[in-house]
Amino acid sequence: MSDLPRLHASSTRLILGLRDGLERLEATEHGLRPGDPSILAKDLQVKLAELQRISRELDSSWRMALVRQQTAKHDVWKRWNKLQKKLTFCAHRCESIAAERQCGSKRQQIGQSC
Repeated sequence: MSDLPRLHASSTRLILGLRDGLERLEATEHGLRPGDPSILAKDLQVKLAELQRISRELDSSWRMALVRQQTAKHDVWKRWNKLQKKLTFCAHRCESIAAERQCGSKRQQIGQSC
């Protein structure tokens, strides 16, 4: 269970970094900031892959913690519900950021907005 807070904190930092990176990328694509959009896009892809890996690791760690712990079912379900919200949030943010990045890539390739 000790890895779970660390993993969740890492995922939260990555989500915030990805949000900021997407804003910078959009500003660069629209000419509002100097820079190379392809470099920013590659950096975002690396961060997104890391976030997806951490999300999977969070889920796996939680499941292993459940197997190892010998606690009452009521306690397990209370903990599960609390952490499940965090896992779901992390997974949804991964999907959302990936969709935004994909939209940005399409926009860059064909010059249209999603």
